[in-house]
Amino acid sequence: AKPNLERLKTYIQENLNQKLTVTELALLEQTTTQSLQKTVRAEFGQSVYEWASNLRLERSLELLRGTPLNLATIAIDCGFANQSHWTRLFRRKFGITPGKARHN
Repeated sequence: AKPNLERLKTYIQENLNQKLTVTELALLEQTTTQSLQKTVRAEFGQSVYEWASNLRLERSLELLRGTPLNLATIAIDCGFANQSHWTRLFRRKFGITPGKARHN
């Protein structure tokens, strides 16, 4: 069965602070990891890991702009190992640091 990406997206967004695996996501959709990877790559042009990481980064940007939470809390709440890991990925995606993004 073809994975339901909207349902998966909601699941990922509701569990951002959890360590999510491709195997776990495939099981949720009752499909194989290969089928899930293929579907996500066809739809978004990226791996499942990259897709989930981008969802985490987008959520972190929302929290930066919409809450007074400190950077370390946002990093952990969005499922990043630590603040420096988050900062590195955030800068790669958005071209600025989380601290600068908060003030933009």
